Amino acid sequence: MKAVFNEDWTAEVMGKMHKYRITSRELASRCVYRVNADGSVKTYNPRYLSAVLNGKKDFGDDRAAQRT
Repeated sequence: MKAVFNEDWTAEVMGKMHKYRITSRELASRCVYRVNADGSVKTYNPRYLSAVLNGKKDFGDDRAAQRT
């Protein structure tokens, strides 16, 4: 299933990144998707974030798309 993101949402995110001078690499490093039992955090890979923002990410199912 290919997730279809609202273009307005993507434009808003990209606009805010530009306004606040945040790179996609920095944004990816701040997007935490899991905290392990030992307190370490897992963040998104910049390539993954780019694929999501550009509508190129093909999600396996609706549940995976909702988590992202």
